[in-house]
Amino acid sequence: MEDLNRVAEYISLVNERAAIELVRRVFVAIEKLETFPRMGSYPLEFQDKTYRQIMESPVRIFYRQAGSAILVVHIFRMEENITPEKMN
Repeated sequence: MEDLNRVAEYISLVNERAAIELVRRVFVAIEKLETFPRMGSYPLEFQDKTYRQIMESPVRIFYRQAGSAILVVHIFRMEENITPEKMN
């Protein structure tokens, strides 16, 4: 959750309530993955189907399935250029 903290800290410099609300929305979105693990789309940046993403503006939440577990891999701001190297 280091990625989410970084984004929330940046937003809180201008609007602390917006940062708190973003964190809440991200956790709600991640909780939905427990019931609907395939609800995310495949990122266009990647040809393989290892990762999925869900959008919760202003972030993209990247995750993958490992058996029955959902692993949140990264949370990036939407405008960030995402490469396979950033996923490691």
